Parts: sequence; structure tokens; C-alpha cells
Amino acid sequence: MAKITFQLKGARELQRAIAKRPMMMATQTKTIVAKHGALLKTKTAQNMLAAYTGHMEGSKFVKATGTTRRSLSTTFSNAGMTVAVAPHTEYFPYEDRAVA
Repeated sequence: MAKITFQLKGARELQRAIAKRPMMMATQTKTIVAKHGALLKTKTAQNMLAAYTGHMEGSKFVKATGTTRRSLSTTFSNAGMTVAVAPHTEYFPYEDRAVA
């Protein structure tokens, strides 16, 4: 009967690489969330610029001042895995969210 033998080379290196993988994935995910959070803020500002052209005060049309658009901020939570883009004017009703 034939004798079959095999060797597994690099098992320790493989185990170390596998152990590092979750940390690498978390770092990459945070980078992706930050990138898309910035894109979300830009897109939100563009949408506001198009949507908010002004308002009526009595019978006179008043142009938009851009206060709501300028008040946009990006807030990271959940260890950098969630980003929220929201203005900070008291009259703005909602916020846009991106979650990883």
C-alpha cells in the first residue's frame, strides 16, 4: 500500500493574516463611510441649492440666504460606521443618513 504524506507550509502566517483581516475590514469600512458621508453632504447641499430658491414674506418674494445649506454638518457615530448629515437651523425637519 502507498504511503501518502503532506505538509502544510505557512500555516502560522496564514493564521496571522486571517486574524488581521477584521481590523483591516473595519479600517476600510470607516474610510468608505467617510468618503460617502462627504459625498452625501455635497449632494444634500446641491439639492438644497436647487430646492430652496426663496420664500414669500407677506406679498414680497425674498431670495434664499443659504443659511440652512451652510449649517450642514457631518456627524460620525457607531465607531465610524454610521454618518449623519444634517443642518442645524431650528426650522429644518429631517436629516439624511448613510449606514454601513
